[in-house]
Amino acid sequence: MASQPILDFIALGSTLLHPDITIPDLRTAIAQVSAGRPPVNGQVASVTESPVAAHWLRHESVSDDDTPVLMWLHGGGFVAGDPTMTYGFGCYLSERASVRIFAPCYRLAPENPFPAALDDALTAYRALIDLVDPGRVVVGGDSAGGGLALSLLMELRDQHDPLPAAGLTFSAWTDMAVTGESLRTRAEYTFGMSEPLVRRCADAYTGGHDRRDPRVSPLYGDFTGLPPLHLQVGDFEVLLADSTRVAERARAAGVEVEFHVWPEMPHVHQAFVGAAPESDAACDVAADYLRRHLK
Repeated sequence: MASQPILDFIALGSTLLHPDITIPDLRTAIAQVSAGRPPVNGQVASVTESPVAAHWLRHESVSDDDTPVLMWLHGGGFVAGDPTMTYGFGCYLSERASVRIFAPCYRLAPENPFPAALDDALTAYRALIDLVDPGRVVVGGDSAGGGLALSLLMELRDQHDPLPAAGLTFSAWTDMAVTGESLRTRAEYTFGMSEPLVRRCADAYTGGHDRRDPRVSPLYGDFTGLPPLHLQVGDFEVLLADSTRVAERARAAGVEVEFHVWPEMPHVHQAFVGAAPESDAACDVAADYLRRHLK
């Protein structure tokens, strides 16, 4: 059974993120949840070198010079959130893997639908590798940001940009067509994540665009030639199938994939790092992966 902090986390999310929530209220709810997870011993600074607004985050023990970088794209269904959502586990990963976190503030839908988020992620990555060798960069993200990270990797490959050392996702949302069977088989375990809410966010992000375009839904893309991937997802979340299917398709394309399904865990449970042992364990596995790929 999940630890009490995780159970409290599930209860809070289920209360705040009801199925018929509006986008303005979703933004307020996510900001409320994020406010309770500040970085511990972390240092945050604006990135002055990027044309896309972005934050540097690092644990105080990590140098801000000549240190490998984890570029992280935040979640929020493409309609809400900002890098502050990831400060807690970002700072933990920074300390455990000796990395800096580069966190872009990509534009949100419905005011800025696709391709705004992907364009911003691509611009931010290009600015980053002007500063850091791409071989010392891992691109990652959680939830919508996880899907965006995978789309970015495909876009980089297709545009012949230098690829990073690896990719890393937590609970990636990869299917804007909303076809995953876990939307139904895991519905009873929801952490506020429900099929109606997922569809509402997909509507806002895609507008009238083809929802199976890999730049929108990386699940339907070609994984050939992508760098190694590390995927984590909770067994008790409606987006389980979004990661399961990506792992299968990436492996079939010859990509090196590490895939972890965490028992009884909700959506992006890594966010509760420092308060729940399950979250610490997941982040420790991710940190080990970063250390192995950012030597």
